[in-house]
Amino acid sequence: METSEVICAVSTAPGIGAIAVLRMSGAGCIALTDRIFESPSGKKLTGSKANTVHFGRILEEGCLLDEVLVTIFHAPHSFTGEESVEIACHGSLYIQQRLLQLLVNQGARLATPGEFTQRAFLNGKMDLSQAEAVLDLIHAKTDDFARKSAGNLSGMLSGEIKEIKSGIITLLSRIVAAIDFPEDVSEPKYSEIETEIEKAVERIENLLKGAKASNVMRQGIKIAIVGRPNVGKSSLFNRL
Repeated sequence: METSEVICAVSTAPGIGAIAVLRMSGAGCIALTDRIFESPSGKKLTGSKANTVHFGRILEEGCLLDEVLVTIFHAPHSFTGEESVEIACHGSLYIQQRLLQLLVNQGARLATPGEFTQRAFLNGKMDLSQAEAVLDLIHAKTDDFARKSAGNLSGMLSGEIKEIKSGIITLLSRIVAAIDFPEDVSEPKYSEIETEIEKAVERIENLLKGAKASNVMRQGIKIAIVGRPNVGKSSLFNRL
């Protein structure tokens, strides 16, 4: 996907902290940052090597706003697959909002929720299961779900789906080849076809079972602790 729009957002959690990170993505975002960034050496970000970190100052109308670290990424080697910039500033809410407004004033627009991940998906940096895993990993509340989400983000689920798909395509190719070229290609036995299809169905059903378990870990279960007075409901709840 090609876009001329530069998007920006605060990527760290809302609130006050030691450090906050603002992210930008889109063609021209490095040059945009150069308009408000000044390094001690005077070196510009434009033309700098990819995946490098630069210390400097953010200036607002010539006045110092904050000292920051700027990390630059060149397309397609970034999370979104686009030219990207991450600015690590001090975690003051005022600083975050002023810096965000500065980026907007320079031509960026505020990103919609999930738009960075959406661009990564549209640019082929991840498939749909990996895009969903990003959100799951962000909201993970247990060790099991965090590990499962991290596995899906690294392509575990995608790999399983690709294997099933590849097996079905291979079987279909053998059937079609046997029909089109009966003299050269032997027709697979019906029992073999049936076995391969049953294996694929079984693997798909196992994935669906895993999806149900993931929904439980993702959404939780609503439970009512019910009983007569003074039978230990509160004690059980407190232990849990």
